[in-house]
Amino acid sequence: MKKLLRKLIEANSTAEKGELEAAKVLKDFFVKQNIDCEIDQWDENRANVTAKIKGEKSDGAILIAGHLDVVPALKNSWHSSPFTLTEEGGHLFGRGTADMKGPLAAAASAMAKTAENKTAKRDIIFTATAGEETNSCGILRFAEKEKHLEGRLRGIIVPEPTDLKLVTAHKGLLWLMLKTTGKTAHGSIPHEGENAVVKMAEAVHRLSNIKFTNQTHPLLGESTISINKISGGSAANVVPDECRIWADIRLLPGQSKDVALKEISRLLEGVNFEAETKRYVDAFETEPDDDFVKELETLSSCKPETIFFTTDAPYLKQLSKSIAVIGPGKPNMCHKPDESITEDELIKGRDFYADALNCFAFED
Repeated sequence: MKKLLRKLIEANSTAEKGELEAAKVLKDFFVKQNIDCEIDQWDENRANVTAKIKGEKSDGAILIAGHLDVVPALKNSWHSSPFTLTEEGGHLFGRGTADMKGPLAAAASAMAKTAENKTAKRDIIFTATAGEETNSCGILRFAEKEKHLEGRLRGIIVPEPTDLKLVTAHKGLLWLMLKTTGKTAHGSIPHEGENAVVKMAEAVHRLSNIKFTNQTHPLLGESTISINKISGGSAANVVPDECRIWADIRLLPGQSKDVALKEISRLLEGVNFEAETKRYVDAFETEPDDDFVKELETLSSCKPETIFFTTDAPYLKQLSKSIAVIGPGKPNMCHKPDESITEDELIKGRDFYADALNCFAFED
């Protein structure tokens, strides 16, 4: 497992490099375990990889769906090379050790371990896809190609780092860019211009108090908005004719992008602005009394909870309503310099996935 993780870390799979080399690492691992595996490649270096163990029955398959890509790493912020697995004090350092090449290595190792000298009663499918950190292109491509799985799955596990806590809900994500426009003039005669920054200041003031609904969620709380970037003007003595802000909006299950945009338009009535959606991910929720979740609750000894980040889970809802996010590694390690996972966390993750596969794919 550690050897597999080492190779995955060395296969730099940032958006710039693409996922193909990491996909090849996993294919090589599965082929050596006599597990069928295929790479779905597009463009020069984008790729998904999918491995399958055929069971005796066609229905009730288990799907493990993770992602190959990682966020960039600035070398001068790390105490070691981010794309070399470094061991120190029981910790394994490297970009993706927690998010999520460590969990992928644990799940792949569990799949190989449970298949040794046994015949699965139901199919086991493992996929690792492209672009989760940017636009989720890989999982969208997988879900489209594997539409035939709809209604055939017992459930789906998304192996994000949750410290092996059972996650059944997270907020949706809406990234917006808002722009106000005005008219340029000399800063000494502002009345001859139209100040786009002043317009944006009014918009920001109103948006800071927005409530998309009075709805709250028992696990997720309320929807939120955070205005995290602003850009406007060219010089201290020039009335700005453009100003932009970038907002991070987190929505609850049942709150759609369209509803959010309508509420923003209502709140900013009288302010001339343009809005552009930069990224949107649905909220995710599996009912806590779902049978698949109940089984995982027993296996993990955890009650369902939430995470603060988004995942590819919402894109899999068309294949199955029974989805859980659970994996080894600390969530607060994601996207950080000196990202790490412990060997103990990896072993516990592998053992949990092995128990889950035995339960869902090998037992009656």
